[in-house]
Amino acid sequence: MKKKFLALLLLQFLIFNISNSEWTHSNKNFNSTRLSELNEISKDNINKLEQVWIYNSGSIKKKNTVQSTPIFTGNYLIISTLHGEIHAIKPDDGTLVWKTKLQAPVGRRGFVYSDGVIFVPTRKGVVAIKEKDGSIDTEIGSKGYFGQDISLVPPIIFKNKIFIATLNNGINSYNINDGSLNWIREISPKKIAPSDGKIRIWSGFSFDEVTNTLFAVTSNMGGIVGNDRIKIENDYSSSLIAINADDGQIEWSFQDVKNDLWDFDIAGPPMITDISTIEGEKRVVIALSKTGNVIIYDIISKKLLHKNAYKLIEVPKSDLPNVMTSDFQKRFTKPEPISKVYFNPKVDLNLINNKSEEYFEFKLRNTKYGIFRPPSLNNDVVTFGLHGGPSWPGPSLSADRENIITTVNEYPWFVRLFYRDKIFSKLSIYSNKIESVFDKTKNIKNKEARWANNEIRSKYADRIYSILPIIGNNKIYQSKCASCHGVAGQGLMQNESYGDKYYPTLAGITLTEKAKNIKNLKNFLYAHKYEKNFMEINNSEFEELKAFFYKRDKILNRFNLLAINGRWQLFLDENKNPASPPPWGKIVSINIKNGEKAWEIPFGEEKINNKIVKGLQNFGGILNIASGIFFATGTTDENIYAYETSTGIKIWQDKLPAAGSAPPMTFKYNNCQYIIVNATGGRFFGFKKNADATIAYRLNNCKS
Repeated sequence: MKKKFLALLLLQFLIFNISNSEWTHSNKNFNSTRLSELNEISKDNINKLEQVWIYNSGSIKKKNTVQSTPIFTGNYLIISTLHGEIHAIKPDDGTLVWKTKLQAPVGRRGFVYSDGVIFVPTRKGVVAIKEKDGSIDTEIGSKGYFGQDISLVPPIIFKNKIFIATLNNGINSYNINDGSLNWIREISPKKIAPSDGKIRIWSGFSFDEVTNTLFAVTSNMGGIVGNDRIKIENDYSSSLIAINADDGQIEWSFQDVKNDLWDFDIAGPPMITDISTIEGEKRVVIALSKTGNVIIYDIISKKLLHKNAYKLIEVPKSDLPNVMTSDFQKRFTKPEPISKVYFNPKVDLNLINNKSEEYFEFKLRNTKYGIFRPPSLNNDVVTFGLHGGPSWPGPSLSADRENIITTVNEYPWFVRLFYRDKIFSKLSIYSNKIESVFDKTKNIKNKEARWANNEIRSKYADRIYSILPIIGNNKIYQSKCASCHGVAGQGLMQNESYGDKYYPTLAGITLTEKAKNIKNLKNFLYAHKYEKNFMEINNSEFEELKAFFYKRDKILNRFNLLAINGRWQLFLDENKNPASPPPWGKIVSINIKNGEKAWEIPFGEEKINNKIVKGLQNFGGILNIASGIFFATGTTDENIYAYETSTGIKIWQDKLPAAGSAPPMTFKYNNCQYIIVNATGGRFFGFKKNADATIAYRLNNCKS
């Protein structure tokens, strides 16, 4: 057995080392190492690195981003756009060779090249397009297509098979020649919860050719409302899963968070590598959780690499009926978590002055906190981790193959549950049919109307709802409340794209402890303290309004017209920065063998409110190269950085047209090493602008 394993390791070593300088997978390879063997660029000549071309795709969408790292086929650099296009670019000068339109989203988190064909995940399965001209290769698969389910991550190709991780239907295996189905490995239960309940594969999966094993990481089961989830025998949510590539059988799984009510799933494609230990060579798979846990599994023994790697901590139970909560959750000790979940207002608030203290006291008035505290209708919950810790790009492997390096986000969030009025929800759903008409229409006039459809929807539903007796028709409410909270009391909550504007949902509020905000006029006025445009209201008006709330909720509750929903939102200070002290973003290096933190540095720097802030929100990722340096992008300061891998010391930086939106990549062409980065900005909070740029760097003394 040992000899066989060593032979397989040798095979894997040869596969890695005889590969040319191509970057044929968005994660570099099926092992998802994001490590290049190229070493022409080093710390000794990094000062000679300069931009040699910028390619503009012509595809910009407000508050959106390209999250896929480009690939290099040996002939062309391949990128994706927000409008469902794949572009082939000349690697030396960035000129367009061809482009092709596919079903968006296209290559949301990457694609892969193999034997003259580019395999691109779309909303209708994976499409095979020819490298030479971008046309669909109808001679393979089902006329160039594999499967019909939405896929966000690059497929895996091995021998005559293609493996596809779908968003909603698990992992599927197809014959690459004729597209026939080999097997389906469902991750979600066939019977799902009313609120969805599906377990998704959204951030990546990897393949170990040595053991013929697919490794996938999964989402939680259907969001943060847990009262309608079904109990299943094998819960693979928020887990690392090992799947036999021959038959699709799950060989083992490791669940990081049990009964995940927070969206603490495992993010980023699992990384596969070999390490030397005192016990001999080990082959490991590494996955990072939003909780900050670093999961390192010995693939051969099917056990965690480090003994006593985690401890179980007791956590609170949910106060909602029929919500399954776990008595305990895992907290790793080896490696130690690289980011935190637990929020403590005594240490985790950026108290600049008395005004800050007063503002935070106000923001936290309906809040509870503590590690793994379940969401509640009665109070908000504050926690870290909802944009990571470690986020969707996953880690990168150091050149000595001893360390993983990853970007981290660390700032607090509100997790909120609230009642929704089913009447208004149904009206909104019906209004969506109007939007679908606009989507199908090609003329310009109706296309413009489609962009205004959110406003159309709101007015449409509000108009109908306002004529409903008792439930929707109250003059004081309509004149003084509806402009912010909506005619149906549906409220408004900005998501992570924008900030923290929050007008709470008022439907069902009298059925919760949050009713203390309308207990008396004093409480009511305090709840509106930071609203600049709050209208004057006298006591008699308030009493009438309060009576309306109670009467309305009584009717809604009696006729089962309330449903529970949940969302999470950034916790910002009065200056619209994260409420916690910086750094809000960092880069961390972890030694795989001993599980110790090698170093940690703030990631990014800019002047905010006349002060230099080190450590910014980030949504890019890491590229390691063999010379012992790595590149990092994605910070809101719109820079790309280079660092020494062994120390984390910054050695170079350059300004981008917008924030980098995916991990960089590298390749060699005509004897010159190129560094490529997408700079498109993004939809996330902190990004200042959007762009459509792909930028190439090269040493200025290299002659291609």
